[in-house]
Amino acid sequence: MIKLAEFPRYLLFAESELETFRDQVLGRWRFVLQRSGSSDRFDATDWEPDISQERLQLLTVIRGLEELDQSAAVTIFTPSSYVVHGISFGLKEWRQNNWLWERFGDMVPITNDDLWRRFDRAGQFHQIACRQWQVGDAFLESVSAEPKATLAAVQKPQRPNRAAPGIASRWAQRISRIASSIVSI
Repeated sequence: MIKLAEFPRYLLFAESELETFRDQVLGRWRFVLQRSGSSDRFDATDWEPDISQERLQLLTVIRGLEELDQSAAVTIFTPSSYVVHGISFGLKEWRQNNWLWERFGDMVPITNDDLWRRFDRAGQFHQIACRQWQVGDAFLESVSAEPKATLAAVQKPQRPNRAAPGIASRWAQRISRIASSIVSI
């Protein structure tokens, strides 16, 4: 059996937001996957048309995990309580109940069960920890500027026919506050 210490350690920062453009809902997702204690990183950003916020949040995390080409210890940082609670409290039970949950006495399929199954498959290869974070969290205040450079190097995707909003600057601020406190995880 491989011990946790033998796995390479990664930090996965995931964020997404919905916007409306010409009567169409566009979801923008972004993740940064960074090897702990290293400047090695992978980042990706894209758009998804007509998608719900929860589905977009979960899809962002899954895409980050699927970028890893080997088993790893991954700490996921997301502002999504939906993703954090699903990973921490729901996943094991949903798997045991064949991706159903009890709602008002009936067993019904969980929302986004296709994505939760996909997350579960990706998670079988990794040791996963998940933390929720947002601007103003106390543990974010004592962080170095290393991830700031990580996100500053990432170019913002262009939105169709108009300039992209300030998600990149918010990311740079957030990740710059997280980096050094995460190295000790």
